[in-house]
Amino acid sequence: MRAGHLSIKVRDAKIEELGSATQTEEVFCAAKIEDFGKLYTETRPMKEPISWQDDEELTFNCTPADPQGPPRTLQLMLYKQLPDPNEHCLLGMGSISLEGLEEGANKRDIEVPLVNAIGKNNGLITATCHFFPSRCPGKSRDQLGREILDPILVARSGEEKEYQPTDVDNGLRPEELLPVG
Repeated sequence: MRAGHLSIKVRDAKIEELGSATQTEEVFCAAKIEDFGKLYTETRPMKEPISWQDDEELTFNCTPADPQGPPRTLQLMLYKQLPDPNEHCLLGMGSISLEGLEEGANKRDIEVPLVNAIGKNNGLITATCHFFPSRCPGKSRDQLGREILDPILVARSGEEKEYQPTDVDNGLRPEELLPVG
């Protein structure tokens, strides 16, 4: 996988435990890519169907994958929110390889089977993954709009051109560059 942004839109989830759920119970979904963190959806009522149709995106900023390393995987987990806001219970989790996502349409609908803590298949999460390649990995902007260059990411991406910082990179704002008078 090249450098870029991976957007995940969780659409819905089906889980066996819904039969015993009360009206006040809620669930949320988590997405995790190793080395890039874990992101969470908003909670939804634990009733059939569990749906996230409001364009809630979970976006990961990905660096280039190591060609000799294993392919990256996306883990999706479904949690039940417990009465204490800081506690939750894992209902099921599953994973899918991201290999080949950047080829072709860069977008794919996925279905990830969920397995509970004792290894039993107990549900399914459907989502859409969309990969947006970065034109220049290693280049980004800070809060003031100054360009930042990460030499390690640039070297890994194969864009090892000689970099010449500009006045904007050196922290000068365009209005400071104008002649006074």
